[in-house]
Amino acid sequence: MGVQEATDSKAPVLVVDDNRDVREALRMMLESEGLDVETAADGEQALRRMRESPPAVVLLDLNMPHLDAYGFREEQRRDPALMKIPVVLYSGASDVGEAAAALGIEAWFAKPFDLDRILTLLERFVRFA
Repeated sequence: MGVQEATDSKAPVLVVDDNRDVREALRMMLESEGLDVETAADGEQALRRMRESPPAVVLLDLNMPHLDAYGFREEQRRDPALMKIPVVLYSGASDVGEAAAALGIEAWFAKPFDLDRILTLLERFVRFA
């Protein structure tokens, strides 16, 4: 999957993480940069939100209960309405880059977060206010 431009740069960034503190930290950091942000606690919730209101890009944690990044990507690829929405993978796991490659995701970052790296990745998909 190549890097894609967002079709609607005003659409929100969707942060998907089972850890509430991480979701909120990312939400606050990104909102402070002028982005609209929505959150989901797992892959199932993320897919529902994406169908209701497609985001410009998804920030996806690798390991989550219910539906992890692997299950999420499988479902995303099955749905023509969702398959082109870009995904940025992140994780505290040392092999996050390898996992991203296995999932067909070019953009990824590791925990702990580096806001500058996240913003550089997001510039591919959204415009900042």
